Amino acid sequence: MDTFKFKEGYYDLCSILLTLSFCFLLRVKSIEKISRETPGELGKSIGLDRIPEVKTLRKKIAALSVDNQPKQWLGYLSKDWMQSSPDLAGVLYIDGHQNPYFGKNNKLPRKYMSRLNLALRATTDYWVNDKIGQPFFSISKSVDEGMINVIKNDIVPRLKQDVPKQPTRTQLAADRHLHKFMIVCDREIYSYDFFIDMWEERIAVSTYNKYVDHKWDEEEFKEYEIPTEDGKSETVRLAERIILIEGKQSEQLPQSQPHIRFQETDRGSEVKVGRKHTKKKRQLWVREIRKLTDSGHQTSIITSNYKLSIALIGMYMFARWCQVPMDRD
Repeated sequence: MDTFKFKEGYYDLCSILLTLSFCFLLRVKSIEKISRETPGELGKSIGLDRIPEVKTLRKKIAALSVDNQPKQWLGYLSKDWMQSSPDLAGVLYIDGHQNPYFGKNNKLPRKYMSRLNLALRATTDYWVNDKIGQPFFSISKSVDEGMINVIKNDIVPRLKQDVPKQPTRTQLAADRHLHKFMIVCDREIYSYDFFIDMWEERIAVSTYNKYVDHKWDEEEFKEYEIPTEDGKSETVRLAERIILIEGKQSEQLPQSQPHIRFQETDRGSEVKVGRKHTKKKRQLWVREIRKLTDSGHQTSIITSNYKLSIALIGMYMFARWCQVPMDRD
């Protein structure tokens, strides 16, 4: 509450926030429509004889919006939620949701919305949630840059500052398989270069494999007990392999490499050994985990988390289905 600075009168900061919260729960969609509610009844809910009038409420909201105060307050709330749930904050679920805009005052770019099969003006909200679907924060984009760019430029810098219990530089240097935290997303982040970029910052990534060209032998799969969100357990068949991924980007080698070529001369073929500066593709060893269903379908997961067991990787990945925007208690 100390984040907000404005002149209090009869209605203090707590009264204003409670009024807005109760109106939000009552599905009041605009400030003007608050006047249609009974001021005395709502006033009892905030501990006063009535709620503020629309004119007063507008002035208070305008005062609270100065100097980007709401964004700072939400940042403090997000950090506090992470500090209070450090175990949940170690695994972050990121998902994008499109919100269509039907007004006429803002000429937003059109985006194709698959659920409506239409191209509409819309904004994109990127939600960062915990394992049980509670949000830590969200980022809204009017011009969609793509999930990978939003994660790199907006989300990861914030997570590196806010996620609690991150290992120190000494711990990271001593254990080359240790990571700071893990990001779980859908196939939209399927990019080998993204995996490599994140691991260079010691951030683990987990997503579904986009291209499964062959099936594994069913004898490789073993049964594991995975806890579900309702406190029960589910038996699943999982298998694991280590694979080498190669990015499209190249890296400059620190030293020149030997270059061998064959040259035809009068005396026959001679071997010429020289040296040249060259580049090579960036590579990373990752884990591929597959789940075998009763129908024989194999769901493939790729992750750069080397510490968690195969059962826990499956549990965290399959928990992504509960990731919908919801209110935090």
